[in-house]
Amino acid sequence: MSRDPFIGGSDRQKNPYDDLFTRMNQDQDKNRLFSEAEKDTKKSAIEALMTTALKKVIDLFTISAERSISKAERTFIEDDLEKMKKAFQRLVHEDLSQDVPFLKELSFVWHDFMKNYHVLYSNKKSIIVQKIEEIVESISTYPEDEDSTMGFYLTQYAGEDWLPFPYMDMIQRLHKDHKDLLKNWISKIEDIIVEVKKRKKFRK
Repeated sequence: MSRDPFIGGSDRQKNPYDDLFTRMNQDQDKNRLFSEAEKDTKKSAIEALMTTALKKVIDLFTISAERSISKAERTFIEDDLEKMKKAFQRLVHEDLSQDVPFLKELSFVWHDFMKNYHVLYSNKKSIIVQKIEEIVESISTYPEDEDSTMGFYLTQYAGEDWLPFPYMDMIQRLHKDHKDLLKNWISKIEDIIVEVKKRKKFRK
């Protein structure tokens, strides 16, 4: 009489269902692994879609901001760019090196122009910034043969009660000897104004 395979003992015979149970457990393990891998894949896909969608939204707002013009930019045109352009236009036709109100006003305009420019524009790759940087470099380094430049005096003496003679001398030299440079600055300012005004849609 053979021993019952389901009764334990040291000489227990092999359960005929052991192989079946082993295969079932292996299949469950495989299914669990595939299920987890599938979940990870779906999670990665969802994260990728969300990242792409978020990027599109950010790009949309960036493009919209680039193409529209703010109230601050309109003020920047009227109070900074236009005033500086008119000052240089006057200097083309008149020697204003002894005109104290003019000298102080030009210094104030330059100071506000630089401050507002840095507040309004941070994208160094934009056309507006490149054009502004170009004229800032040209004005700031005038005259090239001097240690102290136009940019230095325009920045340092805004609001001061006295004016340095080198600054007055530079204004005189611009009128007498460098009218072409003044006209070039005027042209650059006009280009900047045109570029800013291309943003047809106004926003508050």
